[in-house]
Amino acid sequence: MLFRKMIRDLLKNKVQFLSIFLMSFVGMAAFAGLDAESTGGFRSICNYYDEYNLADYWVDGGGFDDDEVRKIEALDEINSVEKRSIINGKDAANTDHALLLHFIKTNSINKCWLVEGTPFEEGKEGFWIEKYYAKANNLSVGDNMSINIGNERIDGIVKGIGENPEYVYYILDGSLMMPDYGNYSFVYLSDEMHPDRENLKYTQLIIDAKEATPELKKKIEDILDRKDVVVTDRRQNISFMTFDDELSQHKAMGVMFSIVFLLIAFLGIVTTMTRVTANQRIQIGTLKALGFSKRTITLHYISYGVLITALGDIIGAYVGMIGFPGWIFPMFEGAYLTPKLSGVLTPFSVYGVAISVLLAALVSFLSCRKQLKDMPAITLKPEAPKFLKANFIERSSLWQKLPFSTQWNFRDIARNKIRTLMGVVGIAGCTMIMFAAFSCNDSILGILDIEYKDIATYTTQVSFEEAVDNSDRFDYARKYKGQLLQSVPIEVASLNAKENETLTVIGAGGYVHTIDRNGHTVKLTNDGIALTDKACKNLGVKEGDFIKWHITGDDKWQYTRINQVVKSTMTQGIYMTRDTFENFQYTFTPTSFVTNITVPKRLIDDDDNIMAIVTVDDLVESLNRNLGNMLQMVILLVACAVLLGVIVLYNLGILSFTEKTREVATLKVLGFGSRKIRNILQEQNIWISLMGIFLGVPLGKLMMIGLCATMSSNMDFSPVYSAKTYIYSVGGTFIVSILVNFMFSGKVKTINMVDALKGVE
Repeated sequence: MLFRKMIRDLLKNKVQFLSIFLMSFVGMAAFAGLDAESTGGFRSICNYYDEYNLADYWVDGGGFDDDEVRKIEALDEINSVEKRSIINGKDAANTDHALLLHFIKTNSINKCWLVEGTPFEEGKEGFWIEKYYAKANNLSVGDNMSINIGNERIDGIVKGIGENPEYVYYILDGSLMMPDYGNYSFVYLSDEMHPDRENLKYTQLIIDAKEATPELKKKIEDILDRKDVVVTDRRQNISFMTFDDELSQHKAMGVMFSIVFLLIAFLGIVTTMTRVTANQRIQIGTLKALGFSKRTITLHYISYGVLITALGDIIGAYVGMIGFPGWIFPMFEGAYLTPKLSGVLTPFSVYGVAISVLLAALVSFLSCRKQLKDMPAITLKPEAPKFLKANFIERSSLWQKLPFSTQWNFRDIARNKIRTLMGVVGIAGCTMIMFAAFSCNDSILGILDIEYKDIATYTTQVSFEEAVDNSDRFDYARKYKGQLLQSVPIEVASLNAKENETLTVIGAGGYVHTIDRNGHTVKLTNDGIALTDKACKNLGVKEGDFIKWHITGDDKWQYTRINQVVKSTMTQGIYMTRDTFENFQYTFTPTSFVTNITVPKRLIDDDDNIMAIVTVDDLVESLNRNLGNMLQMVILLVACAVLLGVIVLYNLGILSFTEKTREVATLKVLGFGSRKIRNILQEQNIWISLMGIFLGVPLGKLMMIGLCATMSSNMDFSPVYSAKTYIYSVGGTFIVSILVNFMFSGKVKTINMVDALKGVE
């Protein structure tokens, strides 16, 4: 009997319970879906790393011999060590395409995952190349390929096409904002193919450890006992950390989304179950009089919220787990070089469903207990009307000056605080998500403004080959009226941490600028160094503190004070002028120059001294190609925000209108027309919308700050909020609010005056 009663009650209040179902569905779909996507991505990539033996440590230095390799391999914690030489080259068929060449002896660490071709063999000639580069340049297994290294040329055959766990994410240098794997790539080949085999230096060791620990890292540094050596673990590897941070960000988004939607669902349970039990007061008394225990009746009403929430959670978790990974993982293509990724059902999703259902039961109990605690004799009587005392506003002289609509709405809100809270939270959630969606787009576009309007005012960057004479580098800059730059990898250490960063030395000129945290242009001084804001956070230091640093491969450490803190979105580390650099007794050896004069791309073909020519237009075009994924995410977020607003406001409107039917009918009897009554209802709706919007905008900013904080350590994104973001998020929320209010306020005309005004029997 109670089950049939529950079904009738659910159907009678289908709009309210449907909104609870939808909120539970969307909230759990976001949580379980993004959890399945991020956890599945973590699991897939970890299996990839394990199967193809991603290195635990990378050791860079001026050169390593077999004796040093044997000493490291003698450690009990070490499985194996491989040495290799990494140098820059160019595709002879497309000389504007840069290639990072890995001359190796064996390939048991960082093994190539082959899509086609044969595995690497020691001493076997040939090239093993990345699949996106092969596809973009129409290369297949068996094709002839030539690579230029300065004035030398290597000819060979493509023996394998695939990917490598070492390069899940790869950019040519810090000036690029997005990967463009069709224009640059990495190549593995035997050290037997090195053009200068007799003078070959192995400049890097890769180490496979049984367990990577800080103590083992220190042991490796002590064994080598060289100041020019830099030991890097996975947590300092850009490829590893960028993909790891991407998945962590998705998991955080899932938690934030689910909290918003499930909170609305629980508030919906409170308002709906309070109304249902209040309207069924006499039915509750009748059930008690018929012998149903208080426990049985309580469980009966608790089951309403539990059933709807459980259905929404379970279906949402299933749909999210199936849909989100299949939708998100294809977006990774072109940005990450990964094997097939798949989502998984995790215990966290199961725990999430269980906790959500338990909270729904608790909320349902708290909503019902007031009507269930009285004796049958009391419950069978109609509840006495609430006695509300006039508050200080109603007692003030201002109250009499307010229009009737304002007085009516103020008293209605005071009588229905939970219902109002639900509306405010729902609108705040709608505004928050919509604001975060549009500001995501603003932040990406804002990077372009910071990088190519505030920091860089050049149109072209030209990179030199390593072997170019220093005098020739200066000649190129004079010829094209450019500004010389030197970028080299460095190791930076503080008392708290040690990081691998980049040293950028800026020569004379006006194309490259530095800005502070607030975006204001600052001039670098000649008596100290400037450290980027993100590097300061990574190292746990501030302006005025001392750090030590050295150029990778150089055993000379510098102990310097941080004179300035500057902002950089993509390249983190130290910035200094040429004069400061030379004061440290270094030779300024530019790695590139920037200019606003057009540099012909054919110069790469005609001049062996030029490694790459990149224009700002090329970079912007590359970024725009990848903004499609961002646009999809923005559309999804806006759709979720609109859905949240529509469901909450429509549910609130129906609930409010149902409870105010008698009052609305009284207004009609007193001579208020339908249009006037609809305006009164719309006024309250606007009040609630304004309160929600004022709360939602700062929450949207907090959400964006949280998302930016999960970016990888080499990227420094700051939230950007344009005027359009405020207009679209606030205006969009208002449009949703007005349209939904228009949908239900038309019911004013449908009120049955006799039924609405007759006394309670």
